[in-house]
Amino acid sequence: MTEQLTVAVGRRAARAILIDDDGRLVLIKRTKPAQAPYWTAPGGGVEETDPSVEAALHRELAEELGAEAADASQVFLFSSPSDTGVAVQHFSSRG
Repeated sequence: MTEQLTVAVGRRAARAILIDDDGRLVLIKRTKPAQAPYWTAPGGGVEETDPSVEAALHRELAEELGAEAADASQVFLFSSPSDTGVAVQHFSSRG
């Protein structure tokens, strides 16, 4: 019998892989107090009020870029250890 390990998901995020009309990857520069600025894919945390990861992605893109997304589907999932369990990031792109 195989033993299964259960790990709590501490934070979920929805991120978009966006390519502009010139074929360049779209990133945003994020600044936070007491941290060096860094570049990341647009998106952010999935909130309890979001009905789905996709809904969170739509909300985040509207907030950060004033953009709308259509026909996005998850292309990969990234997870890493965090203080509260595992941080999971759902990356989506348009087919």
